[in-house]
Amino acid sequence: MAVWHTTGVKTIDDARRREIVAGASARGAITYSFPAMMNTFFGTRFRIVTGYSGGNDINLAMERGEVEARTNSWQSWKVNRAAWLREGKIAIIAYGGHRSHELRDVPMIEDIAVNEEDRQVLRLLTLGPTLGRPFAAPPGMPAERITALRAAFAATASDPELLAEAANAGMELEPIGGEAIQALVANVLRTPRTIAERAKDYLQ
Repeated sequence: MAVWHTTGVKTIDDARRREIVAGASARGAITYSFPAMMNTFFGTRFRIVTGYSGGNDINLAMERGEVEARTNSWQSWKVNRAAWLREGKIAIIAYGGHRSHELRDVPMIEDIAVNEEDRQVLRLLTLGPTLGRPFAAPPGMPAERITALRAAFAATASDPELLAEAANAGMELEPIGGEAIQALVANVLRTPRTIAERAKDYLQ
């Protein structure tokens, strides 16, 4: 969650003290669900304005002063708005998904949850950034072929040429292996109904 520098908001505590206009595309989108759940769980005061066609339009709205905040991935900020980060145009006040050493001074939302049930809901709602864009195979694939595909993915993700190309583009690769992704999905499927029901309101 990033807030425009003119607001003076730099922490979640700041976001509890004043209303902040957040741009979003529509209900169900992360640009809506993230500030909505922060309002519920942490008492922030985001006023969410929907109707933007995408992230670039919300970014333009921030520059024009129409909105003051938006949700985006850390990778996208680094690649598409690196100048904003260098110039202090935005303050990242919270993030979810998986831990990043680059954001070590920014709180993860699950760490500031007030109880374990809230923490479970927040983990479920921020699973998308952790999963990224996973590759999936059809059911019934032989185990040895799955093993070979996972090994090929791991080899590709650690290829020096690929890593150099990503670095030149200002991107940091953080691959997650198939075993870890499968464990995450299995954990989601074991989500208690009470937790899923609480999360559902933010995903519709």
